[in-house]
Amino acid sequence: MIPAIDWRAVASGAALVLGVLVAVMVGAQVFDSTVGFDTGPNAVIAFYVVALAGNAGGGWLAATRRPDAALAHGLLAALSAYAVVAAFGVTLRLTTGNGPDAVALAFNGLMVAAAAILGTLVAERWPRSRP
Repeated sequence: MIPAIDWRAVASGAALVLGVLVAVMVGAQVFDSTVGFDTGPNAVIAFYVVALAGNAGGGWLAATRRPDAALAHGLLAALSAYAVVAAFGVTLRLTTGNGPDAVALAFNGLMVAAAAILGTLVAERWPRSRP
């Protein structure tokens, strides 16, 4: 029998991901306004790694809330947060006269899924101890 989806577990993981992603986006804007990303590509990668770590953390959180269906909950949490961010990004690009970048959307979606899988694997390998 397939376990039912616990949407509260998914929402808690997605909220963690969204919190990290909003902080990363604000930090990236502040960095770009003060220092500028034209100083080198490494700064962009640093922000991207933090964003992926947030996705792994959200996958981990959702997976620990439902260890019997860890992968499903971890992936749903990260991908639902990515859907919100991607919708925001597509809307922003459309309002500035650019079209949506399908390749970037697909690539980032796969990276989010990979990070969420890593988070669920960590949750399954080292489960939280409950007092």
